[in-house]
Amino acid sequence: MASTPPELIVYVAGATATADGVLAALDDLVTDLAIPGIVIDVVDVSTDPVRARMSDVLVTPTIVCRTSAGETRFVGDLHDPTLLASAVLPLLRDPGAQQ
Repeated sequence: MASTPPELIVYVAGATATADGVLAALDDLVTDLAIPGIVIDVVDVSTDPVRARMSDVLVTPTIVCRTSAGETRFVGDLHDPTLLASAVLPLLRDPGAQQ
């Protein structure tokens, strides 16, 4: 049985420098990983507050990493590519490493 590709859901609050930084760092990470089928979904909570509420997102930026092993969330200062990679990379490479 084929495994489900990982999904990254990024919750941001509008077009801000913080959101741009997180999205750029995430784009670099995903480009470097070249994981087939990875899904990235960007949710702007200023235009879709219901989705954020339904997903229990309380702060932005938030990255939700969903793999076949479960879901892990990262919140706060996420624009540093090195820190983002050290947090997200193990989960994408080894879904069993959920934190």
